[in-house]
Formats: sequence, structure tokens, C-alpha cells
Amino acid sequence: MEVKFSDSILNAYGAACTAIARAEERHALCLRPDILIARLRSTELEALGCLEGELVLPDLLALEYGHSPRGWRHWPYAFAQVFARPLPARAFPTTRLLLEWLEGEALPGGTPDVAITSRRPLAPDADRIDAWLRSMQPARDLSRLLVGADMAASWARIAPLAHGNVVIGVMLGERFALAGNKLTAGGLAAIGLMQKQIGWMGLATSKADDEFDEPDVVGRTERYRLAWLEALTAGALTVVGMDQRLRIWLGKLDDACLLKRRSSHLRALAEFAAAQSSITAGMAAARLQLSRQGATTLIEQACGAHLLREVTHGNAFRRYVATI
Repeated sequence: MEVKFSDSILNAYGAACTAIARAEERHALCLRPDILIARLRSTELEALGCLEGELVLPDLLALEYGHSPRGWRHWPYAFAQVFARPLPARAFPTTRLLLEWLEGEALPGGTPDVAITSRRPLAPDADRIDAWLRSMQPARDLSRLLVGADMAASWARIAPLAHGNVVIGVMLGERFALAGNKLTAGGLAAIGLMQKQIGWMGLATSKADDEFDEPDVVGRTERYRLAWLEALTAGALTVVGMDQRLRIWLGKLDDACLLKRRSSHLRALAEFAAAQSSITAGMAAARLQLSRQGATTLIEQACGAHLLREVTHGNAFRRYVATI
């Protein structure tokens, strides 16, 4: 059966495809893709936390759960259990594959993931997942971007998990819609939803006044699909903006390093800070193998060159972020 879409959906779909292509191009041409991805991951975590109903500031959470590269796995939020975990297959998921994705696996080396076992489990309901899969049958032949929207909305309505259905549904829809995309760890759409202040929960879970009133059902579907496409567009354009700011910051770093001795650790310090949510003098000293006083002096130089800035307003255990 031929499916007809409104001009609004077609325009939003084209904008989303263009923005995603631009973001992928910027990532491919980025001068420091590792820093770009690190900044994007931090923004994704914050956006997914907002979608789950909490104000998540990665730097503040890191104070309690650690600053290791995978410290977010200890966060008490549903999205942390599947963040950065790809779907097991690029084909349309099955109940078994979804359970595998949600329940996870042991860390490399066969050690159990303490972060997940010590946190409230998602407790997926296989029967509800089956019901969700049946609800998705009519949409399976659509474009992946639109299927992702339907997946996210339907998952939130059917609620196959004990908690976190809205945020996990968005991650699932994005993982399917952007299969194989190295940019996202599951939160690109969430960034757009946060930036544009889109009430995804209301759009996804709202019911028409009469479920048998076809115009109402069609209108509801169009509303959440439009919101989804607009969110992906905004999220992808965020990547473009990050790359632009990173290029400007790297130019400032080059200029600052021209005035320093070749043995200076300024570049290494700035690049280390740029790849973290924030740093302390102790972290910098350990990373660069300097004394704490030497690291503090180097941080002061970086702040003077407007490469770093303090975010703790002079409090003890001062923390600094890159000015990207």
C-alpha cells in the first residue's frame, strides 16, 4: 500500500538527512575527532538525563561516581544501562535481540558489570516486547528515520520496562534509525529534544480522543514524527557547531603554544581537559606526571590564554573546563 506524507514531513525528512550528512562530514574532516566525540558524549548524557526527567550535569555526577572514561555506567538512571551499547544487529530487532540489548553482557575479560548489577534493573517484559513488535509491523517498510520515530513512540506507550520507557525508547529508535553511525551513542535525538524543548513524553504517550477516529490517529502520528525529525536535525547540527567551536579553540591553542618552549606541557594539558567533562589540578598532575604545583601553574597559564576556565568559583578542589 502506498503511503502518502504531508509536505511538512517531507521537508523535515529532507532537513534531517541533510543535517546528519553534514555532521558525518564534519566528523570525518575534524582536526581532533577524539575531542569532538568526547564533547558530544557529554552532551548526549546530559540530554538523555533531561529526557528521563532529571537535570543531569555530567561534571557534578562525576564527583560522586568517578571520572573514569566509563564512570557514567554507575549513574542511577535507566539510560546509563544501555548508553553507547549498539543494537546486536542492524536488521529489524526481534524479542531475543532486544532482551540481549537491554540486559547487556559481561565486561571484556568475563568480569561482571558491577555498575549494572548494583542498580535498579530495567526488568524487560517479553510479552510486552512481543506486543510492541506487533504494533511495529505496519511501519517496517518505511524509511529508517521514520521507523525510528514510530519505534520510540510505540515503546513509550506500550512500556515493556519497569521504568525508563521514554528514554530507552528514544535510544532504541535512534539506534535503529542511524544504524552504523559512529557519531551517536544513543542520544543525538535527545540533544535535539532538549534544545528545542520538545515535550516528547506527551507526544509519544498521548492518546487520541477516539482511537477509531482515523484523522486523530494520523494527526498524532504526524506530530511525533515531525518532532522526531526536528530533534534529529537539531542534534546533528549541534555536532556541526561543536566542530566549528573546536576549530576556533584549536587555533587559539596553536597561538598560545607558539609563545611557549617546545618542552611546555600546555598543549597536552589543554587537549586532556578538552576530552574530559572537567579536570582538577590533581588529575592534570597524574596525567602529565607533574607535581601538583607544576600542574596548577600550567592550568593558570591555560586560563590566562582563555583555553580553560574555572567552574567552581574559587571553591576547594577547583575544577576547570575547556572553553570550547
